[in-house]
Amino acid sequence: MRRGVRVARALRTTAVTLVAVLALGAAAIQASGHGYIWHALSATYLKGHATAHIDDAADFAQRTIATGTPVPWPRDARHNRDPLDGRDAAGLVLRRGFEREPGSAFEYSSGSTQLLGVFLQRALAAREPGLSIAEHLSRSLWKPLGMARDAVYTLDREGGIERTYCCVFATARDFARLGQLLLQDGEWNGRPLLDRAFVERMRTPDLVPHYGHSLWMDLKYTHPFWFMQGHQGQYVIGVPSKRLVIVRTGRFRDKDTKGPDGRTPAEVYRFVDQAVALSRR
Repeated sequence: MRRGVRVARALRTTAVTLVAVLALGAAAIQASGHGYIWHALSATYLKGHATAHIDDAADFAQRTIATGTPVPWPRDARHNRDPLDGRDAAGLVLRRGFEREPGSAFEYSSGSTQLLGVFLQRALAAREPGLSIAEHLSRSLWKPLGMARDAVYTLDREGGIERTYCCVFATARDFARLGQLLLQDGEWNGRPLLDRAFVERMRTPDLVPHYGHSLWMDLKYTHPFWFMQGHQGQYVIGVPSKRLVIVRTGRFRDKDTKGPDGRTPAEVYRFVDQAVALSRR
């Protein structure tokens, strides 16, 4: 009991000392004329930034840098004649060409998926002029799956093509239905929405053991799984042996730490393990 009291007193003394040191340090900073540091911290770290950022001008007192008589910048004869590409997705991928024979080596490339989108758009236009990829997705999957909410497919520009390498915005539960569709071999309510052989090809490793056709996977794990991966840590994970679908939306928490296969983010294995454990309760 006495020992516990001594420990408590020691901790209290340490805490008081630490507070005093911090207070003295703060006072010293203020007295030295560097009190602006507090403002700088509140305008960066407290807003989720690690340093100055492009929108922080409104957080600080300002002084104008006056101009004189404006001098127009000379315009090239080609000014605004040709559109930028990161806004002409089809033109960008069609002009790139191939580095190697298609199918000869694995290299994940968003451009390849956008190229598939270009071919899909052409096929749809040939079948029904004016049919967009978004409308096709609505007819073929979104409506038949009974999705709860409309989704958004962003375009490369106004009236342009869907950015098929990414960029479908939907709810977690609706994404889960896509995962469930793949678990059910492309069938929904007794109706085949996707060809069974096509789904199996998606879930089967191709040139490398960790990737099939638009699905990442680790089929050698304790609980074999495949998954769709979003840009910043969004996942739709299927665990066939447990008939589980796991959806995670949000940003990467730790994209650098890899799991047992040395490639897949460790967080994916954590999601799988936790979901399997919950399913056993």
